[in-house]
Amino acid sequence: MERETIAKIIDTLKAERIDLVVTLPEEPTSPLTEEIRRDAYFTSVTVASEGNGITLCAGASLGGRRCVFVTGIAGLLVGTWSLAQMGVLYGI
Repeated sequence: MERETIAKIIDTLKAERIDLVVTLPEEPTSPLTEEIRRDAYFTSVTVASEGNGITLCAGASLGGRRCVFVTGIAGLLVGTWSLAQMGVLYGI
């Protein structure tokens, strides 16, 4: 990932007041997540699975926190299983 792209993403997150970044470490996004970890503006949480990341962001959002889950395309697909279960289990 190019530095200019990373800077644009970080600037956009700040402009949208997103300060909680949940990450699932993987190669395509690792330069972005490393830069986010170094920036004191963000609280960065690393998770072990896609479901954990989606669930953590959902809970934080329900509590009023602005957050984002950074993962790859395959991770986003796997994470949707958690989204589908939350609707059934919790009615959200």
